[in-house]
Amino acid sequence: MYRISQVGVSGDQAVKVGVVGTGMVGSSAAYAVVLLAAASEVVLVDVNEKLAHAQAEDILHAGPFLSPTRVSAGHYDQRFCERRPE
Repeated sequence: MYRISQVGVSGDQAVKVGVVGTGMVGSSAAYAVVLLAAASEVVLVDVNEKLAHAQAEDILHAGPFLSPTRVSAGHYDQRFCERRPE
């Protein structure tokens, strides 16, 4: 059984949220997902990997007792980051 309610995710299935871009909007969205326990895992991805790691750590430090959501920083695959010739 799987259900998303106002209090978060419940059931046997895991929900993973990926946030691409960890500026003000992306990091705020990720924080809201963690605050509401709307996912079991949040992965932050940004071209600036140090920023993604910093934002993930900030979210983890801001609310370790708010929800059991795992927060981590990922990275772009180089194949998709390279500029393609037009």
